[in-house]
Amino acid sequence: MKRLFQIRSYRARIGVLVVALAILGGGLVLGLRGGPAALEPSQGKTILTPVVLRESSEKLKSAAISTDSTILSRSQEFDRLVRTGAPSDALQAYRIAANCEYAKAWQALIKESPNDMSPQQYREYSASLPKIDEVCGDLSPAQLVSRKTYIVKASIAGVHGAYGNLMMLEGPQGMLRSFKDDDEWKNVANEALTAGVKTADPDTLLGKAMAVSPCTERDTTKCKVPTQAAQAESLTLWVASEEARAIDQGKPVPVVDPSRYTPNLPLEVAKKAIADGRALVANAQR
Repeated sequence: MKRLFQIRSYRARIGVLVVALAILGGGLVLGLRGGPAALEPSQGKTILTPVVLRESSEKLKSAAISTDSTILSRSQEFDRLVRTGAPSDALQAYRIAANCEYAKAWQALIKESPNDMSPQQYREYSASLPKIDEVCGDLSPAQLVSRKTYIVKASIAGVHGAYGNLMMLEGPQGMLRSFKDDDEWKNVANEALTAGVKTADPDTLLGKAMAVSPCTERDTTKCKVPTQAAQAESLTLWVASEEARAIDQGKPVPVVDPSRYTPNLPLEVAKKAIADGRALVANAQR
């Protein structure tokens, strides 16, 4: 029961909670949508996709995957993606395996502590979860274990969406926890952060913005006001994150009004921070 409570708290933190980014002393609040249990429809079936830090720009394919005129099983598609050697395909291979492990983890937690919810809630929530056979298909134990290799490959290449999956699913505080909090993890996390900033991955930029001006209080008056330099850097990273996310999703680039931040930043400083954020995306090694 304790484990289920911890996982629920984790789920709430990254999936439902509106996280306050106290850049500019409370002038900016960002909501993290989606969550670890986001369900996405695909070809008439519902599959569990490990989507974190808002929607990912890349979506997992359904159980029956068509390549040219051939229908591939999950195991075959996993191997096909791995063989290309492309970091973007490594991320897709990872997600096929992670979907399976994630579904099994949630099913196990529900079975462990059914009394944490009413009988009706238990039935409804259990029914909402995908069937493990559908999600896992014919994936082998070796393929499932190897997912760590491919999320690392994608993350250190800066593939968009990889950093979020790495941190929220495979990191020491993640659901699947394939990494311990040791030197290996710190090296991978740092390398992935650097790569994600270079390619203007929205999740990486948002994560770094939060790290620059950390504050998770809903009441931002309880937060220590960061320095002007930290506020400007966080604004730069946030603007870059929003612009990069819009581009990835094929949406119009948002317009940011610098005067919104003048209570905490001089107008010229805010304008420069916003311009720097746009330049970061324009010059990214996408």
